[in-house]
Amino acid sequence: MRKIPTTSVPISLTDIMAGLPAAFFSGDSQAELERTFAKYIGVKHCLAVNKGTTALYLGLLAMKKMTPHKTEVVLPAYTVPTLTLAINMAGLKTRLCDISPDTFNMDPESLEKCVSPNTLAVVPVHMFGFPCALTRIREICRNVGAFMLEDPAQAMGAELDGKKVGAHGDTALFSLCKGKVISTYFGGLAVTDNDEMTLLMRKAREQLPPAPRNWANPLILTAFALAMRPEVYGALYSLIARYKSTTVHEHFRPSRYTDFQAAVALRLLPKLDEIVAARIKTGQTMYDALKEYNWLMLPQIVPGSMPIYNHLPVVFKDKERLRLVEEMLWQNGIDTARMYQHPIHQIYDLGYNNNPDPFPNSTYVAERLLTLPSHPYMTAADVERIITVFKRIDQTL
Repeated sequence: MRKIPTTSVPISLTDIMAGLPAAFFSGDSQAELERTFAKYIGVKHCLAVNKGTTALYLGLLAMKKMTPHKTEVVLPAYTVPTLTLAINMAGLKTRLCDISPDTFNMDPESLEKCVSPNTLAVVPVHMFGFPCALTRIREICRNVGAFMLEDPAQAMGAELDGKKVGAHGDTALFSLCKGKVISTYFGGLAVTDNDEMTLLMRKAREQLPPAPRNWANPLILTAFALAMRPEVYGALYSLIARYKSTTVHEHFRPSRYTDFQAAVALRLLPKLDEIVAARIKTGQTMYDALKEYNWLMLPQIVPGSMPIYNHLPVVFKDKERLRLVEEMLWQNGIDTARMYQHPIHQIYDLGYNNNPDPFPNSTYVAERLLTLPSHPYMTAADVERIITVFKRIDQTL
């Protein structure tokens, strides 16, 4: 049975075959990837590593060297929880701010209340491919002398005020791991225009262990590419489901990137604009169809921005409707995801008193959010099935 996965990247066997020589022989694929991606984003420098979390870690180490007396890093309370692991590994402290219920991204008013002269960096996250409004956040950073470290891991290709996201901060992190706009199964990219920061990040990367020369990497990426195709995903779902991540990570292992994956990424980059265009078409069609339902909340699109719909996030005011929609979509061949069902302060002990809840918007969204797929393997018929399910729910409840 054909079933739409929650996320997918169109990786062809030709892409993987083209990267095979780099799996066995050293070359310049990583350096070429770094040059090509930096040019795409519109910055001077790029460093490839094994994860977006590692890219964050390198950025924080550089910032810590440049401003050693500051020790706090601010995250939105609703985002990828593992970002805190990079902060911990860098010897820094995580501070949280709430999100806006309008955009599902960092709330500048909440941010302003939690920054201090001890704030080293603020990390605005472009959740689900929807750019975060950065003007006020940048002003707040400037007022306390903090760095702005963008996280567009889910938003590669998105734009804000005529520039690619990732080109607005002091540095930024991108991810090439599973579930991203393009993927080599794992991988991360740090970008910046700052020469001093680049030098410090390169020195820090030299201290990382090299990625293991795993001859199985081409086989793993091939299996991933095939498994995320709707026909294979449906037929082998019971097997594929065993490999889905369902636990909260307590640590991560930073390392360098592999030449093989860099070579595959170089094959995917020329397709990025086409992939983004397909996501925008699918995501915008669903967005326009669902935005009128008063029992749903969709993220507002920031003026001057172009979201790329890594997923379409929808928040349900009624949890029973969420359950019914999730169930009906599954029955209609559409898999969905409940991403981050708890905010960070309810996952890790960061010293917050949760009574009353210090970040109520983050908790509300986490408990009621469902993400809809928007990847290029979706057809017009798939999109129509999703819209029809919401219509039925609206008419019956």
